[in-house]
Order: sequence, then structure tokens, then C-alpha cells
Amino acid sequence: MAIDKQLEVEKLKSEVERLKKELKNLTKIETGATPDPRIETLKKIAQGLNVNVDDLIK
Repeated sequence: MAIDKQLEVEKLKSEVERLKKELKNLTKIETGATPDPRIETLKKIAQGLNVNVDDLIK
């Protein structure tokens, strides 16, 4: 496999692992396993959903 393709594959693998971790964290928040997420986490979630943090905690 050419080096450029290898690098692309490795970057994609890394991104998949990052997304898995984020999904795991979101699931913990949704299920209550993380009862009090940090405000910075809530800000990122709200931004991703295009809502205000207040909308998440109602």
C-alpha cells in the first residue's frame, strides 16, 4: 500500500476511535451514568446540536 493511502487509513482509524469515545461519553450522560457532566461538555454538546445549554438541562 502506498504511504499516502497508509496515512489516510491511519487517520481514519484514529478518527473512528475518537468518535467511539465521544459516543460512549454521550451515552453515559444520557443514561445517567455521568450524573453531573462538566459545563464545558454540555457546551460542546449544545453547539453540536445547535441549541443552548439551557435547552439541554430543562
